[in-house]
Amino acid sequence: MSVPDQLQVMPSGIKFAGLGVWAKQRIEERVCFGPYLGVKRKVRSDSGYAWEIRHKKKISHFVDASNPQTSNWMRYVNCARHEEEQNLVAFQHKGEIYYRTVNIIEKGEELLVWYGDQYGKQLGINCKEFHQNQMRSIKRTDKSAKQQKC
Repeated sequence: MSVPDQLQVMPSGIKFAGLGVWAKQRIEERVCFGPYLGVKRKVRSDSGYAWEIRHKKKISHFVDASNPQTSNWMRYVNCARHEEEQNLVAFQHKGEIYYRTVNIIEKGEELLVWYGDQYGKQLGINCKEFHQNQMRSIKRTDKSAKQQKC
């Protein structure tokens, strides 16, 4: 998996979120990453890794990054648990999803995206559902893990 030089994939700081993406060096505001890669599907996936792509206000398709072999490092960027925690915003440009830094990200900080309630709904993203899916996945693989709401 190819990851930009200033980033690394390692365990998330969000409990039960699995892997996350961390800054290896300072990243300035308004830096864009992308596009988000995955398999194009006509039907929504419940994996928590699928983005809805819209064309002329209608759903065109979904980009499903649930398979690490057909996706990229962006699948490991976790949802911020609340708006104040965010340092990335997701946006659609020419039918693809990108992330943009909304403030300076310091070395050692985890990259966390916030979609905003309305924009998230438009893109078919539900952070609460994402965290629930992540917790279900952890529960299946680690029976000793205790679930906590985030």
